[in-house]
Amino acid sequence: MEISIENINKRESPYQLFLDHFKNDLTRKKYTKLLYRFLKLIPNRIYGDAKTEEPKDSDIETLANCFVLLAQKHPKTVRNIIAAFIEEEKKLVEKKALNPNTVPNHVKPIKVLLDANSIPIHWKFLMSFWGIMKDVTSYLSKPDDSTALSPKYIEYPTKTMETSPDTGACMFCPYQTIYDAKILDE
Repeated sequence: MEISIENINKRESPYQLFLDHFKNDLTRKKYTKLLYRFLKLIPNRIYGDAKTEEPKDSDIETLANCFVLLAQKHPKTVRNIIAAFIEEEKKLVEKKALNPNTVPNHVKPIKVLLDANSIPIHWKFLMSFWGIMKDVTSYLSKPDDSTALSPKYIEYPTKTMETSPDTGACMFCPYQTIYDAKILDE
């Protein structure tokens, strides 16, 4: 076994550090696609204004490397870029063009890229300053009561739920016995 200079230099690439984070190929492909979508939205002028290296082409590796370089030199600018991206996602949610539950998944690749490259960003602030999951019910609101879900199907079952006389299993959850249901209520 030998540690080579090529392997060491390969690990310095911000994009390679991002790719190394994933074990599953499908997850890697999905996150790479979402990251590329985000990176393409950033105008090249921002890199020039911050006096960092501008991307020479629209290759994902080049865009990711330039974005990480920008984040190392100007973390506030990157935080504002991410906040603007989340605001645009919020507008899509308000238009009901995007499910609010998918917004965190669109932000995860950005977080992984920056975390893999040891760039501190206050993610809790970014995700909560407008409340991604705050009002999912407004997204799911129905025009009439005929399609509304009954609260008894949304809430956890209680001790009064029906059980099978043979096995004692809950009719809603066939693998859960009445004894397990009692634990849920306590």
